[in-house]
Order: sequence, then C-alpha cells, then structure tokens
Amino acid sequence: MKKLILFAALAGVFLFTGKVYGVPAQNAVNNANSESAYTASNNGSSSKNDRGAEIYYRKCMACHQVTGMGIPGTFPPLKGSDFLKSATKARLIEQVMNGSNEHLVVNGVTYTSPMPPQVDNAEDAVAVVNYVLNSWGNHYGKATLQNAKKIKPVSGNRNHMMMNGMGMMGRWGMGFWWIGGLVIMGLFAWFVVTMVGRSSNNHYSHGESALDILKKRYARGEISKEEFDQMSRDLRY
Repeated sequence: MKKLILFAALAGVFLFTGKVYGVPAQNAVNNANSESAYTASNNGSSSKNDRGAEIYYRKCMACHQVTGMGIPGTFPPLKGSDFLKSATKARLIEQVMNGSNEHLVVNGVTYTSPMPPQVDNAEDAVAVVNYVLNSWGNHYGKATLQNAKKIKPVSGNRNHMMMNGMGMMGRWGMGFWWIGGLVIMGLFAWFVVTMVGRSSNNHYSHGESALDILKKRYARGEISKEEFDQMSRDLRY
C-alpha cells in the first residue's frame, strides 16, 4: 500500500512539473514558429531566409520583439536601426556569434544591456543577420560567409546561448528548473512516506492503539485466543 501511494504521489508531481514547465515552453516555441512563418511570408522573404527567421523568433524575439522595435531604453530596435545600416557585416556576424558587453548607440539612444551569444556557427549567424537586415522595411544589404571568414566563436559560448523563445533562459536555466523540480518531488515523496508511516500505527484520537483495543476485547472474551493472535499479527504487518 505504501509503495502504491508513493508511486501515485511521484507520478502526480511529475505530471504537474511537466505541465508547469514543459507545456509553456513548447507553446512558446510553437507560437514563435507560427509567427515566424507569418512574418516571413508578409515580408516577402524567400526560403533562404526561413532559417534566419526561425533563429530570430527562437532566440532574439524576446528582447527585440516581433515588430523589431525592441524595448525602449533596454533593448535597441532593429527596425530602421542606423547602427545596422552603418555597421560592417562582419561586426554584425561577430556580435551574433560572440555577443557583446559594449554599449550601443542606436538612433541617438544609448543601450547598455549586454547581448549574449546567440549561435555557434557562421552559417546560422549569416542567416539571422540577413533576416534582420531585410525585415520590417529594412533594406541594408546581405551578409555572406565570406564576411564571417575570420570570425570564430569564443570558447564557452554554448553555455550562454539563449535556447528558446521564453526570454533569457538557456540550457543552464532549464537545468536549474529541472533540478528544482526533482528536489520538490523528493521532498513531497518524503512527506507522503512520513504521513503514511504515521497513519500505519493506527492510533486513534483518544490515544489508544488498535492493539490496546484488541487486548481489551480479548480480556472481555469477545474474541478467542486464535483470533487475537491472528489480528495481532495482521496489525504488525
């Protein structure tokens, strides 16, 4: 009985954890993919830009928004950005691959929020840069792999890349969520086992145990010696 209750409790907590963390994450990715397809089609993007759109909506949209307008005072706009227009393609590719801790001045506004690395290879970097350079009415040319020839991802960037459309949560962030979920499951299982163990002592509210009551019934002659012995053994197990 204890094992059955423990199994049911663990299954319940596992399902609850999956619903809380897994479903929203999947919905975020699904929504991002849907919006990506919609925006790409309305921007007249070719199939070559589909990869760039996918990366943008999976890794960049949380900060720079669906509209490319960013968040005022925090994350710079990409739509109509004078920085994108004037920067070299190599600079843009390097920023996507290796991030940046430098402040940026975009359309006369200074932004100091650091940008984490987003991708770990030149192909993806070129794809998302080209998507940004030619979306929301931008016509800022195209980057090529030749522009990325001398750029290499900085060692350790993988651990800092944003991996989904939920914001700043990457692989490590998701790992901490799951570790936290496992800790909660363990504490809940301990609580259930403790409560089941206490209840198995069969103590009644007035303080008498089932064995005490059984002894009184035997003393009054309500049950035989054989019945008393059998019931006593049942209580112990």
